[in-house]
Amino acid sequence: MRRLQIIWILLLPFVLGRCYEDKGSYDYKEMNKPQVAGLEGSYAVGLGDELDIRPEITFPLNNDSGIKYEWNVGGKIISTEKNLYIPQYSGEIGTTYCSFNIINEAENVTYMNTFNLRVSPTYSVGWLILSEKDGNTSISYIRPKEQEKDGKAEYTFEEFPDAYFKNTGEILGKSPVKLMEHWCFNYSVMGEVLVLNGEGDCVELDGGALTKKVAVKQEFIGEAYPRGFKAKDATFSFNNSYLISEDGKMYSRKSEDVGNYHTGLYGQEPVYVADSLSIKFAIPAKFMNAYHMLVYDGYNRRLIWIAYDTYQPGKINPLVYAADPKFTNLGDMGDKDLVYCGYYKVSDFATSGYFALLKSDAGQYYVRDFKLYSYIFSAMVTDNYEMEFPGASLIKPDSKFLSLPLRKYFFLSSGDVLYYYDKATLEKAPKRYVGFDGVRITSIQSNKDNNQIAVGLENGKFYIYDITDKSLAGGEPQLVYEAETNFGKIVDVIYKYGTLLNYM
Repeated sequence: MRRLQIIWILLLPFVLGRCYEDKGSYDYKEMNKPQVAGLEGSYAVGLGDELDIRPEITFPLNNDSGIKYEWNVGGKIISTEKNLYIPQYSGEIGTTYCSFNIINEAENVTYMNTFNLRVSPTYSVGWLILSEKDGNTSISYIRPKEQEKDGKAEYTFEEFPDAYFKNTGEILGKSPVKLMEHWCFNYSVMGEVLVLNGEGDCVELDGGALTKKVAVKQEFIGEAYPRGFKAKDATFSFNNSYLISEDGKMYSRKSEDVGNYHTGLYGQEPVYVADSLSIKFAIPAKFMNAYHMLVYDGYNRRLIWIAYDTYQPGKINPLVYAADPKFTNLGDMGDKDLVYCGYYKVSDFATSGYFALLKSDAGQYYVRDFKLYSYIFSAMVTDNYEMEFPGASLIKPDSKFLSLPLRKYFFLSSGDVLYYYDKATLEKAPKRYVGFDGVRITSIQSNKDNNQIAVGLENGKFYIYDITDKSLAGGEPQLVYEAETNFGKIVDVIYKYGTLLNYM
């Protein structure tokens, strides 16, 4: 029996082969599958910018007859050409799934080549310029583009002069004072831009479109400004925002929804703390890291810290701490007035570093470096140094100041000349960087990486300079860009971060 089983196993392939008879008739044809090169996995384009994608396509059979093309963006066919060229792209803002489809009608086959397209708003990241032009407030935008050429970064810039008026046909106000970008607690939402005016209304702008979101007076209870209110400064966290009037009064608003804008109202009565309060200016800092905001009470010559934490967000506190007698008490500066204070980034929890310029009643100037820790109910100051400023003779009533948050340089203007002071050397006097032939400097600001500085002039000219260590060491100013537009009398320049994620 075992011998019979073995015989059947050996004969089985031959039996099956005889039983199967292929009666079909087949025509085997080589597929003309295209090979696509030059198509990236993702593309980025600004709204209104040129979109130009030119893939290289080869066919194995060297035959492209019967071939059609489709560019599918988010489910919509926007072109049927081989190359995708749109002079001014107007699609949806954000990231969209796309495909470049090659259709072989003879084979009845579609070959899909997928990619992502990220579209940013027209006014996303760049420079905003606030100026007075023809008697009115004007806001303009400079959009930078960085590209690599021969292993080096090159910048090109596009100008959008008087952007608000061109977008809306409306006058933005009169007597411009200040610009400020701020965010709600949503990392991907575009920041809004507050425009402070001395005459007419102050306005909140959509940061991506530079169009009006709301007039600031509508954000007060009763949709009217408090009596005597004249905007001078502002400061924001996610939970609270504060407007400062020229008379030193500060008005607060609590957000009802930190993930959205305009969800609370400012009160008609100013905030109050012990010993009265007269705010001279707000001190910028990254409150998300510092867990506080600072304002300067000029009447009492003291710093006021505003809490940003889960226990008492928005609580306003006079700065009380055990002061070292070798340093000016920042909670009671006595015979000194705070002229300027800029923050710098530190890694400590709930802490920010600050570089301050003080002026005594006798007319002497001092520089002060300190760190401020604040959390829940207490604040603590760590002093680094306080000394007479070796560049005191350069300071004028209209001087502009900028301490870089990421680097150890302090820039100051003296009339028509820009100087910089190396905080690492301390005793050495500031060095001249660039002059403007008798035209007064009205605003200075750095970009996100602190490797460029923008300079706005009283005559409407706008410049961007390279301030890398290499450039400063070279001894000659390195001009990156000179705007073609004359923007009128420039009042303020800020670097626009766009989203909260980019700001952080």
